[in-house]
Amino acid sequence: MNQKYRGTIEIVVPEASGTLALDPGALMGGPAGWEWTY
Repeated sequence: MNQKYRGTIEIVVPEASGTLALDPGALMGGPAGWEWTY
């Protein structure tokens, strides 16, 4: 908790566009997360 990270993650998917969601809220006991549209 309260840490910062920097880097690059490359994710290869078969779709040309969409939304990538990170939803750790279930593990942390509440709503939290991010969405990236590509």
